Amino acid sequence: MSCTTMHRVPKVGGIEDLQEYRNSHRSASMWWQVLAEHYRPGPDDKLNRPGFDYIRDCFLPFGDGMDKVWKLYLHPDVKPHHRAVIALTFDQAVVSFDSIPDVSRCLTEFIKDFGTENTGHAANIATDLMKMHLLESPLHTAGVCFTWTSVASDVWERKQDKVDEDGEEVWSPFDISKDKDYFLLWEDLVEKKLV
Repeated sequence: MSCTTMHRVPKVGGIEDLQEYRNSHRSASMWWQVLAEHYRPGPDDKLNRPGFDYIRDCFLPFGDGMDKVWKLYLHPDVKPHHRAVIALTFDQAVVSFDSIPDVSRCLTEFIKDFGTENTGHAANIATDLMKMHLLESPLHTAGVCFTWTSVASDVWERKQDKVDEDGEEVWSPFDISKDKDYFLLWEDLVEKKLV
């Protein structure tokens, strides 16, 4: 079965798995569906026509519908905590240690808006974020990141400029002290005045 994984991001060294949530559909994919159905952008938009079906119109075959769902995080009519939930699902998003309580609060508000039956793993993730924030030290922990599904390539593996003794490419886990291809989720939202 697929899973969503929360990773600890140490200040130095590769990311470490913290928690697995079985059935990855109950995280990012479910959240996109709930938000797509809630924010149908306009009368002429693909997401707002009669007979709208999220799976058919957005998810398969990975058309422009998903781009419209993801771009909701920039829309001024979208609630700030919904923007944060959407941005949390983006590839290369890192939740800095100091912003963990803010992101946990946004997930909790998201659950209040749509109910636990429509938000899947959000409650467990919000709780685990706060536990992690209480148990880890900011001296050694930069934050957390997520792999939203185990059935796709790992967005947190980095290709190195070398090969092993068998001529195979060498990959290593994301290291925030070396790798620069990420963004700090909460800080990005604050900078863009989206929260």
